[in-house]
This record gives sequence, C-alpha cells and structure tokens, in this order.
Amino acid sequence: MSDLRPLRVLIVEDEGLIAMDIEATVEDEGHVVAGWATSAEEAISMVDAVDADLVFLDIHLLNGTSGIDVADHMVMQGQTNFIFITANPAMVQPDYRGAIGVLAKPFTHARLVGTLRYLQEGVLAPPPSDEPPAGLSLAPHYRTNWQN
Repeated sequence: MSDLRPLRVLIVEDEGLIAMDIEATVEDEGHVVAGWATSAEEAISMVDAVDADLVFLDIHLLNGTSGIDVADHMVMQGQTNFIFITANPAMVQPDYRGAIGVLAKPFTHARLVGTLRYLQEGVLAPPPSDEPPAGLSLAPHYRTNWQN
C-alpha cells in the first residue's frame, strides 16, 4: 500500500475533539486533510469545492443538521467515497445511504488507522487486499465487491 498516493480527506464532525483526533491521525498516516466542516451546510459547500478522495461523515451535526442530508447530496453528485462515523450505526442501515460503510463511535486510534489504510487501498486501488478492520461495517454493495 505504500506505493499509493495519500488520500485527500474531508472531515465532517461537529465535536471538536473528535475532529481534531481524526485530523491528527489522517496527517500522521501521511494523508492530507482537505477541509473540516461542522454543519450540513458547510459540508455541502466543501464537498462541492474541495477535491476529497474520502469523507468521514458524522450524522448529528451543528444546528440540528444531519450528515444524512450531506450523504444524499453527495450521492446526487455521484460522490460515494464516504463513510459514516456515528455512535448509532442503525440510523444508516440497511442501505447505508450510498456510503462505503460505517465506523462506529467510539473508535480507538488503532481502528481509525486500520480504517484509513483499508480505505486508501479500497478507494485508490480497489478491491482492498485485506479484510475490513474491526469496527468498520461495509455497506452490502462494497462487502460484495471488496471481499474475497
């Protein structure tokens, strides 16, 4: 995987500490943070403006807005390289709203690193050569196409 270019990652998360942890991990793993949004409105503007390879998308955002709205916008734009990060994965199942999958909160640093490595290969050179890391639930479409 080391021969793959770094991912450009957009973080959509309204909890500052979680967003900063994701940002630090993304950068520590050699990837680039393309932006950080805290509300659906900001996220939709950023999705349209930045060239992100992957979006980490929380469901509950500032001002009562929802990552589900961001996901719907992304799917309408033909952008499906996103995963939900949420404490309530049942909110997006069974169809995952077009996402690659769901990373359940709370997640450990090791799970986030494993998820980034898996998704780097999955997004840039699919299918990934390994099984999905613990804590990452793949959407049915990706499970079918990415797993042996």
